[in-house]
Formats: sequence, C-alpha cells, structure tokens
Amino acid sequence: MTPQQEQALLKACIAARQTKTTTSGPPSQIDTQRYLSAKRFLQELQGLWQRVPTVVLHTSELPRNSYQARDTALGRVIFTRDEEGVVRAFHNVCRHRGSQLVTNEGACEKRLVCPYHAWTYGLDGHLQGVPAESQCFPDLDKSAMGLLAIPCVEKYGFVWLCPTATTTATGDTAEQAVVAHVGEMAADLEWLQLDKLHVCESVPKTWQANWKLLVEGGIETYHFAVAHKKTIAPFFLNNIAVTDQLGQHFRTVIPNRAIDQVAQLPESKQRLRACTHINYNVLGSVGLLVQDEHIDWFRMRPIAADQTEITITSLVPTAKDELSPDQAAHWQKNMAITNTVLDEDFVIGEGIQRSIAQGALTSLQFGTAEWGLKAFNDSVDAYIGPL
Repeated sequence: MTPQQEQALLKACIAARQTKTTTSGPPSQIDTQRYLSAKRFLQELQGLWQRVPTVVLHTSELPRNSYQARDTALGRVIFTRDEEGVVRAFHNVCRHRGSQLVTNEGACEKRLVCPYHAWTYGLDGHLQGVPAESQCFPDLDKSAMGLLAIPCVEKYGFVWLCPTATTTATGDTAEQAVVAHVGEMAADLEWLQLDKLHVCESVPKTWQANWKLLVEGGIETYHFAVAHKKTIAPFFLNNIAVTDQLGQHFRTVIPNRAIDQVAQLPESKQRLRACTHINYNVLGSVGLLVQDEHIDWFRMRPIAADQTEITITSLVPTAKDELSPDQAAHWQKNMAITNTVLDEDFVIGEGIQRSIAQGALTSLQFGTAEWGLKAFNDSVDAYIGPL
C-alpha cells in the first residue's frame, strides 16, 4: 500500500465517520446447506483448501536448523529450515514403515529421527542413516528414499504451503502460486511488513461451527454495538466501516473514536493504523487483525462441516525472549482482550450452526451492510462451483 493509498483509505474513513455510513451493497440471501452439507464441505476441502496456497507458520517460528510440525488440510506436515536458511515442507511420514516421523510440535535439531526404527533424515529431507542397513536393507538406495516433499515458500513474512505448485526447469512455482493467489492484496501485505514481527503467543481453539460462518463475522460491523456491547463497542463507531473486495479477498477498515483527533492533524502526520482496526481475510487460511503496534493473525483449519480449529497468534515488534516484564504483560493483556472479543463472535457462530442444523431456516438474510458476506461465499463458489 502506497502512502497515497493509505491516505485515500483514511479520507474514506473520515468521510464515513462524518456521514455515519458504511460500505454497502445489495441485500441477498444464502442457502443454509452450504454450512451443513458434508458433501459440500468435502468439495471445499478438495477444491479450495487442498489446492490454494495457505499460511501455516510465521517466519519467526522457524529459525535455522529447526523444524515445526503442524496439522493442515493435507494432514500433518513438517516444516524445516536448514543452516542456509532454506525452508522446506514434508509429509510427516517415514519412508520405512509409514510411522509418524515427528510426534511433537517442533525443535531446534539438525536431523529428524523416526521414533520407530531410528531412520534418520536431514532437514533437506534426504535419508541419511538406516540402522543395520547392510544386514536389513543391503540394496537400499537412500537417495531415492527421502521424505515426501510438498511445495512451499516463504513470502510476506509467512511460510505458505502450496499443494499444486510444481518444480520446473525454470524454478519452483510456489512463489508464483502465492503471488497469483494473493493478487490485489499483495501491496497491503508488503505494507504490513509482517516479516519484521515476532510470534509472542498462540492460542488454538476448536469451534463447533462451519469455517465460513466464523469468517463472515470479520467482514461486517453491523453486529458491533450488540455482540460486543460490553467489550470493544464503546471504542468504535456504530456500523461504520470501509470494506473493499480485493480480488477474492477482503479488507475491512474499522475507524475507532481516535479518528476525530487524527482528522485534525496535518496529512503528513496522519496514520491509518493510529485510528482504525483493519481486518484482512485472505481466502484460504489467513485472517489478520491489524492494530496500531501489532497484528493478530488467525489461522483457520476446517475439520468438518460443523467443526473448525482457529489458532490466534499475536505478532509483535520485539522477539519474545527480548521483551521486558512490562512489555510481556502489555502484550499478554492485548492477547486476552483479542481472545475475549473473538470468542464473542465465535460463540455466536456456534449458535448459528446449532440453529440452522434444526432445519427451520433454509436461508440466511444479508442486509446492505453485509454485502461482503455474499461476496465472500461467491469467492468460495468460484473454486468449486455453486451449491
């Protein structure tokens, strides 16, 4: 995002504040089966989640000579960074008997050792050692028995899993896949400088609701005054936001009450992040809540039509082990607030899931301030076809 684009967004927020309006679109309705159908969920899993680039790790989570294991739409995946800084991804499967190679979250190690028979792999995936190789596997070609790789790339401060990317004579297409997927959102991700932040704390929770219901709450502010009455609503303006669809992704800029003071400053001293929260949804797995000094990252993993894991991670300017006690307490407080507010949204999402499962409603209604919800579902449909 250029300074000119940032200023244009800020002016749009100031205008919305003055006119007490929010970005609007046509009203619509949507079939509840898209949140209930197991068949539809499988289509989304195979046609979207197992195909598009998805964020799995922040770059700060993977130092040199280390690995991390994460559950993804492709199953358990190991991510490594070798001593040269190269990042790779592998299926968590030993090539010997199919044992899970990694059973913990991660560690600073130069090798991966299978807990079953101690077959040993380097962080580049190559098979390095086999116990009793000459007796048990006299003809083993270790060069052909490396870990099964999945294309991945480090970009915009994250490690992206790119299932459908390929390696060609001209190089790896994983980065091309991410750039193409991000599309119009690229300038904003560059502007955020996520690669300069550090993971402070992560909190995973599993919610009994369809993943799309949990995304939708972040694309509109019509609910703020009611759903968040006792938490953040007093700090914001009722149903005032500037929402843009950037290709298949969404950016919702939500002014807070500090916008009145910022509007009085010379343009050279105005900053968008000083008087707004910005919610980004990158179709796939990336949700970002951008605040003045830090960013909360939401990683989503659909489990079933009515079950979704969300991991909320705070990204802060200083590495966790370098924080002073006061700084650590400050970020812990921020994380607690974020979790409390989002829990309010996600609990409502669980309630919607239970309600529509009863079968009384066959459709949900979206008003003019909720146009982005229909547009978001249309983006999903663009990958897998209409319901």
